[in-house]
Amino acid sequence: MSVDRTENKNDRKGLAQVGYCLKYLMNFLRPYKGGLVLGLLMVVVANITFAVMPVVEGEMTTQLFSDGEAILKGVEGAHVHFDVIFGIMGTLVIIYIIKTVSQLITAVFLTRVLQQAMCDIRNALQKKIQRLPVRYFDDHAFGDVLSCVTNDVDTLQMSLNQSITQLITSVTTLIGVFVMMLSINVWMTLAALL
Repeated sequence: MSVDRTENKNDRKGLAQVGYCLKYLMNFLRPYKGGLVLGLLMVVVANITFAVMPVVEGEMTTQLFSDGEAILKGVEGAHVHFDVIFGIMGTLVIIYIIKTVSQLITAVFLTRVLQQAMCDIRNALQKKIQRLPVRYFDDHAFGDVLSCVTNDVDTLQMSLNQSITQLITSVTTLIGVFVMMLSINVWMTLAALL
């Protein structure tokens, strides 16, 4: 029984440390919140376009199928409505361009924001190292301390660069696919969820 309490305390302690670290990290990201928000917004735009593309592609397929069916049935005046097909293809091109541009903006802004924030973290750590007493370096080699700091900051930068984009992408993709499923057929969506 006491083991469960100890594990529960450790879990809470770990969560408190994560919360503290995130709050501390936000202090370094706050000066660049404009670029961060724009980058994250572009992730959402890219995923919305990703969710809309199959619907537009489906409209083109449906149009081609109905035109082909009418031609095969011998309906008088039946033909492929190229004007409609080209209009849908134009819409698809616009969607692909929006998706590509939003992904480019995401990459540029998030990379820039994270590099600037990591530069600020490195400067803050350098100031912290300079304030350490000399006797600290009697037990710890300066090169080892600097190596640990550099590796930790680089790991943090890589993790943030991948995880922020991945988190937003995953959430918006899940929501977008769910909305598209609902728009196609509510009953099939409910059956898929059960």
